Order: sequence, then structure tokens, then C-alpha cells
Amino acid sequence: MTPDQLAHCLSAIGWNAPALARALGLEETTARRWLKGARPIPEAVEAWLEALAAAHRALPAPRPGGPTGRRGRPHGGSLFLPPTGGPGAA
Repeated sequence: MTPDQLAHCLSAIGWNAPALARALGLEETTARRWLKGARPIPEAVEAWLEALAAAHRALPAPRPGGPTGRRGRPHGGSLFLPPTGGPGAA
């Protein structure tokens, strides 16, 4: 992963270097060095960030004020399961 790819992943997730450092329990300087290309990014971190960025792109945050039920979840749905009773429901 290049520093530019790292920056794009962080942008998709909505993070910056300090947020990445907090999430990984690292010093902020380590994250900044990755972004500058001064240190290599570990493969496990690359894979994790690419998966997070892909998830954020595929599942954008819900818009406030939309049709929601309790705790901001869509009516009839849960945070992790699709709503029941729609097309294709058993």
C-alpha cells in the first residue's frame, strides 16, 4: 500500500492519522510516518484498512432525519440483519 492509497482509505473511513493511531493503539508519529512513506505499512494493517474502506464505500452512513426506528435503525431491521418480510422472505 502506498501512502496515497493509505490516505484514500483513511478518507473513505473518515479518519486521519490521529484516529488511525488511536484505533491501532499506536503512537501518532507511526501513522504519520506511514502517510509520508517513511515507514512501511504492515500487511495486516493494509488488509484491515482496505476492508474497512470497502465497507464504508459499500454501506454509507444513514442520513439523519430519514425513516428510522429505535436507536436510528431502519424500521423492522437490526444493525446486522436485513429487515424481515420483504421480497424473498421465507
